[in-house]
Amino acid sequence: MNKVIRILLIFFFCVLFIGLLKESNTHLKKKTGNTLSGKEKKSYDKPIMELQIPDNKKKSKKENNEEDIEEEKIIVAEDGCTYIWVIDVPYKPAIEEQGHYEIIHHEAITHLKDIYQEFKIYYFVRENETYITVEDYEGFSPEEYFNSLSEEFYRYYYKLTKKVIGQEVVVDREAYDEKVWVVDQPYQPAVEQQGHYEKLGC
Repeated sequence: MNKVIRILLIFFFCVLFIGLLKESNTHLKKKTGNTLSGKEKKSYDKPIMELQIPDNKKKSKKENNEEDIEEEKIIVAEDGCTYIWVIDVPYKPAIEEQGHYEIIHHEAITHLKDIYQEFKIYYFVRENETYITVEDYEGFSPEEYFNSLSEEFYRYYYKLTKKVIGQEVVVDREAYDEKVWVVDQPYQPAVEQQGHYEKLGC
């Protein structure tokens, strides 16, 4: 009889222990689950305010997925107010000079030069100091010519002089072709970003 009572008592305590263990696991799951209770629920029962930024103040993406240096700046000042950076003049990168080469032909620079020939002019003088002149030429003999004149001619002499007998072309600079850079798009320096802060809220 005592043996049966012992077995029943052991069975009873086992059932009781298993029941307490299940109840403890259920309570632990409720406490660590997604549902908030007590103070935890009270601290999160207010809706979170989403900061709305107007479209004209949002960060704009540059072409070719480049990093945009015009990123928005939001700061909280010492007075507790929030300020947002508003861009008045956006940043613009420098534009490199663009162009092409062209061949330009330069004509030769020339001028005309007179061609001179040196010769003698003979003066045959009369007694009254009047005279006649004869230009030197090939085969001319001034002495024979003087002897053929009348006696009133008493002397003769000559002067060296020059006479233009033609012209020639003198080249001061030869003609040439020059490779010249022609600018299609001039260089433009970068434009720095300019703007100001506007109060968004306190």
